[in-house]
Amino acid sequence: MCNDLREGLGNAAVSLRDMVPEAATVIAAAGGCRCRQVRYLCRAAPVAVTLCYCRDCQSWSGGPCGNFAIIPADAMTLTGATKVFTAPCDSGRIMHREFCPSCGSPLFARTPHLLAVAVASFDDPSPFRPTMAIWMDRAPTWVLLPDDVARYPGNPPLSSGA
Repeated sequence: MCNDLREGLGNAAVSLRDMVPEAATVIAAAGGCRCRQVRYLCRAAPVAVTLCYCRDCQSWSGGPCGNFAIIPADAMTLTGATKVFTAPCDSGRIMHREFCPSCGSPLFARTPHLLAVAVASFDDPSPFRPTMAIWMDRAPTWVLLPDDVARYPGNPPLSSGA
């Protein structure tokens, strides 16, 4: 991975930690796709766990939101090949979404600032409690969130490059 992405994520991690309640303290977590042809190991605690209500995440997840653990990209070891779908997201930035080419399980989303791991792809997703809800202006009206989840109408300053 290029140093610019690593440095951008490092700066982003500091900003996220200042913006949201403490994320999961899991230090190592394994996961992968439904058919187990793609596996990964994350060796860092997430800097945030997001619920993203943008239309792109809704479409990709097949539900009201995408649920992601944001981790440093260099903290992941990947086994197996993913397929990538690239398209602009609601912010106008280009999003690279990675999934298993065999079973279609959504696994990762990448921007120049973030590596987002689909929480449902972890072998045990239970420690990854949401800390941030973004694109709330596109959330269904029936969405209820715990009081301690930070809320943003669109992207938080971090993912906008701030």
